[in-house]
Amino acid sequence: MKTLCLIILLVGSSSFAAIPQVTVEELLTLPEANRKLIANMQPKSFYNKVVGVAFDNQKPMSIRWKALMLASDLGKKSAIADLMKASRSNDWFMRNASLVALKDQDAELSYHVAKKLVQDKALVVRSAAVDVIAGSKDPAARSLLWEELNQKYNFKNKSSLWIRSQIVEVLSDHPEVHEKNKFVSLLSDTDNKLHQSAVQALEKVTGKVLGDKKTPMDKKVALWKKEIL
Repeated sequence: MKTLCLIILLVGSSSFAAIPQVTVEELLTLPEANRKLIANMQPKSFYNKVVGVAFDNQKPMSIRWKALMLASDLGKKSAIADLMKASRSNDWFMRNASLVALKDQDAELSYHVAKKLVQDKALVVRSAAVDVIAGSKDPAARSLLWEELNQKYNFKNKSSLWIRSQIVEVLSDHPEVHEKNKFVSLLSDTDNKLHQSAVQALEKVTGKVLGDKKTPMDKKVALWKKEIL
């Protein structure tokens, strides 16, 4: 505790040379900004210690997550091999963390990994993959998201999971004219959380706005269905 108090005091001073070495566990208790600052003042060998904690199955999830993110910040491009290893981990939070970290280190590689993890068994990992795919400039990215929208693992007992509304929201940001009928079909989807994004997409591709700001969404959907028919 005394060491941590000293570290926090020194972070706010100019006496950086006097900052003592710390354990990874001690460092991870600090706020993120201070954590990164102190970590970058440690010997280069400190990176290996951080990675060791990240892959230590005996450590709690929160510690391992923070350690992997810190390793990415410390190692930059040289951390990619460890991030790729994490993307193949049996632990969902490591796969999730790897996607978040890879996005900052190598956008193309993170997209490649996301294309695999968008089918991951863990919903939060699939969601992180959607975020990565959404930022890709690959023309095939949109087709991939449309394919994932109705995959059976994005439903539970035939009920739509929230990742589907996430996907439609992404697709509706910059809808393409040839996708009009796909958005039209979403107006009849049993998950009404998809309807608002579908309507917004149709407004963008057609240049039409049905109803006004006060019109309830269910009424807007009805107006669009009538317009289309």
